[in-house]
Amino acid sequence: MTEKDFKEQDAKVKFIRENVSELSRLLQVGEECAELIAAIFKYLRKMSADNPTPKTEQEILDNIKQDLTDVLICDNAAGVYDPE
Repeated sequence: MTEKDFKEQDAKVKFIRENVSELSRLLQVGEECAELIAAIFKYLRKMSADNPTPKTEQEILDNIKQDLTDVLICDNAAGVYDPE
């Protein structure tokens, strides 16, 4: 990410924190966590081969990466973990 990207993200986070209730922000974090958990379970399904899924291993890993990114972005906006 460039410095411009970071500034844009900071502006979006500030807007969300000022305009979206804490409850709604925390609900969004929970939803994103649930999606991450589902993607991880799909990966475990793929690896066990007992209950196959049509998705490839790479597709599933890409979904996990995207879902983890979403969790981190929502966490930042919600202010759940703020090291400052």
